[in-house]
Amino acid sequence: MNQIRKDFLIERYSLISEKRGTRPKHFEVVKKAKEKPGQICFFCPGNEKLTPPTIDQFPPRGPWKIRVFRNKFPALVPPKGDHEVIVETPAHDGGLHNLSPEELLEVFLMYEKRRKALERKYKHVAIFKNRGKEGGASLPHSHTQVVASNFVPPISAEEQAAAKRYYLKWHRCAWCDELKRTDKRRIAAENENAIAVTANAPRFSYEIWVMPKTHRGSFSDMNASEMMDFCSLFLKVFNKMHAELNNPSYNFVLHTAPSGGGKFFHFHLELMPRKATHAGYELGEGAYIVDISPETAAKMYGS
Repeated sequence: MNQIRKDFLIERYSLISEKRGTRPKHFEVVKKAKEKPGQICFFCPGNEKLTPPTIDQFPPRGPWKIRVFRNKFPALVPPKGDHEVIVETPAHDGGLHNLSPEELLEVFLMYEKRRKALERKYKHVAIFKNRGKEGGASLPHSHTQVVASNFVPPISAEEQAAAKRYYLKWHRCAWCDELKRTDKRRIAAENENAIAVTANAPRFSYEIWVMPKTHRGSFSDMNASEMMDFCSLFLKVFNKMHAELNNPSYNFVLHTAPSGGGKFFHFHLELMPRKATHAGYELGEGAYIVDISPETAAKMYGS
């Protein structure tokens, strides 16, 4: 299969070439990075004094299960922006795959709490997770980052503008329409209120998006059953990725409606396993060569 695929909304293109997955590789495969023995973890319980002070935590009192504090090495500082860390679990060797849907729900509620707090001060809030060396993580203890800024980064700006143009033209949500016409072979999993589809123009093999079936601009816009279904479905595809791809490095990013954009923007999570490295074509041209088709990826998640 050799195809050119375009994202349904923005000007992003992927070259799907499954044959490239069989090309010879003469470089030695490097084993996964290991944590240095005896290294102190700044994010573990008992080491709170090694990080900036706690901004928020869950539960509010007593031993924490989720903890929020400012990044000690921030990308932005007030008044230009802010940079926070959300540690989702006290377990050093734990991760999202170890959480129950109920525990994951508390994590997403904390994401929303911090997003809303920072949106009162800044123009844009990005919530993303880097996991593993290839995913750009610098520390092994599972955590999510929140970067607030006084500008809207290019991808979010393009996505928001395109979604608004679509709504003004058709009076409908672009994502809702896309779900109606999506090739069934790209639907990886679904339940009553949530759906997971592989990206039509993926940046990485096995890229998958999870979103509510009913139009919702943010996680907060969902009712209790929709939130639980979203968390349950995310864990289903996430654990499948974890098991079938041998615990890969990954990134995920939350895309939430901008202020006042709830009618035209559909909340979704983009999960990207890092099974390949972007090279000259991707970095120089801004298009992506991927060796697993979205349809093949969906079979893996749905098997």
